[in-house]
Amino acid sequence: YQRGQRMAVCDKTFRLLQRAPYSSMFEFIAPRREIPLDQAAPFQCRRARIRHPQETKGEDYHATTAAPSSCCGPDSQCC
Repeated sequence: YQRGQRMAVCDKTFRLLQRAPYSSMFEFIAPRREIPLDQAAPFQCRRARIRHPQETKGEDYHATTAAPSSCCGPDSQCC
């Protein structure tokens, strides 16, 4: 996972990352619309690349805003 980059993950990974010790390392964005697991299409977990939100949330999705330029400036102690 790359810092500051949004990444789609499968339901299993989404739930796993929400638990310790990972939960404090990520910001979680819930699905735009819930799809029952028995109706969900298979997720391509081997596809390791950052995806545009429109690819995972739909072509008409425009709610995503740009991430801050950096959380780690010269006076910051986060890195």
